[in-house]
Amino acid sequence: MILWLALLVIAAAIVLVVLRHDVRMVLSLAALVLGLLANEVPLVVRTFLASLAREAFVLPICTAMGFAFVLRKTGCDQHLVQLLVVPLRRFWALLIPGVVVVGFVTNIPVVSQAGAASTVGPVVIPLMLAAKISPATAGSALLLGASMGGELFNPGAPELQVASATMNERFDAEKKLAAKEGRDPDPWEREVKPTDLVDAARPLAVVQLVVATAVFWWLSLGHERRHRERQPTGDETTAPTETFQINYLKAMIPVVPLLLLFVCGPPLSLINAEPYFVGKGESMTVAGPRLVGAAMLVGMVLALATDWRQAGDGVKSFFEGAGYAYTHVISLIVAATAFGKAAEVVGIQEALHTVIDAGPVFLLPIAVVVTALFAWVCGSGIAATQSLFPMLVDPAKKLGVDPVGLGALTSQAAAVGRTMSPVAAVTMVCASLTKTDPIDLVRRVAPPLLAGLAVVTAAKFLF
Repeated sequence: MILWLALLVIAAAIVLVVLRHDVRMVLSLAALVLGLLANEVPLVVRTFLASLAREAFVLPICTAMGFAFVLRKTGCDQHLVQLLVVPLRRFWALLIPGVVVVGFVTNIPVVSQAGAASTVGPVVIPLMLAAKISPATAGSALLLGASMGGELFNPGAPELQVASATMNERFDAEKKLAAKEGRDPDPWEREVKPTDLVDAARPLAVVQLVVATAVFWWLSLGHERRHRERQPTGDETTAPTETFQINYLKAMIPVVPLLLLFVCGPPLSLINAEPYFVGKGESMTVAGPRLVGAAMLVGMVLALATDWRQAGDGVKSFFEGAGYAYTHVISLIVAATAFGKAAEVVGIQEALHTVIDAGPVFLLPIAVVVTALFAWVCGSGIAATQSLFPMLVDPAKKLGVDPVGLGALTSQAAAVGRTMSPVAAVTMVCASLTKTDPIDLVRRVAPPLLAGLAVVTAAKFLF
């Protein structure tokens, strides 16, 4: 009876989100109601409060967003975008797939999808409109590129940080239990660095990019042919004159933290810097988030050095970015964490495990489909990952499925669901920049995204 009531609460929460009520409020209230049903309200409240200051994701996500704000303040992000757009100005036939790729690459250092779209849009939208490309195609190309998974190349990506924190907390708990019982820790439980998740997510994101871009380009050619037939004949619009002077040093700054992280971790692992970030008596699992934070601080210093007159305002921008991340990202993770804990204690997790135990083949489809649907409903890949991934780790352990690979797949599914959501912030930004309806953009990006996700899931299932 309680389980059915819990399902009704979750269904009501979905309806409220669809009706555009704030996702954080809905998830938090749903968590409290589920806690009441399970008579575990204190546990839900403790989970909520503890999540407000979890270093595992607060530190890397806030510093990554702070770095993105500094890039905007110093103009380094614009120099990177202008550099990426140079080939598109010369080869107009590549504009549609080129804009997708530029958005994808920009989303790597600028981990906010809305931020990436806001950075790229003012540069590429005039180019596309000047080439007589319809606003709907321009907006959907920007949406597809800025949101479908570029951030998964960045160890500071929120989805990867959530997955890493989940597995590392399990690892710490297992080590303590094993020490208490006088045995070796379970070899399945292990420390997972953010760069480990990047290694697992990278091939999935590349496949998603290639398939989705190819399908989108093919479909867009048909849309554009019909669009041109409907347009009155007249003088051709000329391309906007390019007067922007690219500073190559500034253009390189956005990738510096990523290079540092890969030098200190997989795949290069040339420098073992993690011990410098772990104090006496602390677990090594804190090293990863602190290393990400340190890399972002180095990037911030270098960015400010390119425009030292704005150093004071630049530091202020860093903290504004960190505050933005806490308001718009960490708050979602906190609410989703409480919701996930409430779903666990009320029996949803146990029911999900029963389904997977009855049909192990359902693990990957559930990880993909349910996560993507959750992200589509709430417009947040972070909330979907945080709510669902922790529920899938135990079934993965029983089936011997690599949790790192599962975390990467779940993160990719969350990115796809978010990109198809008409309530996602990035969708709103792209619609605003092109003066189009968010629903029209979603209709355009959904088929290529689903095609890419189907290929990614099939590849993961077979290999």
